[in-house]
This record gives sequence, C-alpha cells and structure tokens, in this order.
Amino acid sequence: MRNLYESVKVLKDIDKLIKLIEHHFPFNGSRINWCQTEMHYHKKSNKESLFADTKEFIVELREKYLKDNVNVIYLGDNLTEYGYQFDLGDIDQHIDYLLGIPQHHYFVLKDVNWCICISFESYLDFGFSVLSEPKIGG
Repeated sequence: MRNLYESVKVLKDIDKLIKLIEHHFPFNGSRINWCQTEMHYHKKSNKESLFADTKEFIVELREKYLKDNVNVIYLGDNLTEYGYQFDLGDIDQHIDYLLGIPQHHYFVLKDVNWCICISFESYLDFGFSVLSEPKIGG
C-alpha cells in the first residue's frame, strides 16, 4: 500500500471544477438531478452501514463502468475547502476517512464524464454526464 500522502494530490483551486460539474450535470436546486443523468445507478444506505454499503457500491460500479487506473477528484460540499485527486484503485484507502466528514461527497473524473455522490442522508448515486457519451471504463 502506498503512503497516503504520496498518493493524493491536493487541488487548492476548485472553482473551475465546480463550474464544470454544474455545466455537465443537471441540477435541481443545489443538488445533481440524478434522474436526468445517463445510466443513473442508485442505492439507499443508512448511517450504521454507510461505510460498508459505499465500498460495495463502488465495487459494483467498478464491475460495470469504472477502471481502477483513472484519476478521480474528490470534492466535499461543505467542510473540505480543497479537492483531492487520487487513483480510483486507491479509493479504499481514503473512503473511511472521507466519509467521516459530515457532508455530501462527490467523486468525478477530471473531464467530468461521470460522478459518484455519497450524500449526507446516505444516498449513493452514480451517473454519466448528459453532455458526453458514457465512456464505460473511463
């Protein structure tokens, strides 16, 4: 296992990325309108099993849509002021820490082709951007 500090790149300027997400995904108020995304996949969890359910959800997404050798960017919507970039294959090393922060959690590709959201209310959502062709594996 790689050192966590070596496997994460801190992104201090996230305004451009937030604008890209807002451009690529339909919003209903302050949240992504998942019903309008491509190939939307959803699960409901609860506070007691959120960590295990999230790990299972990501395993399912890896089997269906995602590759481990892509960089993902993590953004929180409240308590984290920076973005964090790491390999999707390293997500298990980071997920327990990240989900311990009480906020909505977003994982996107740099090109914002898809987004994973783990909500504060324990909803697990995934969808491809409506502005790009779904790239299975990317």
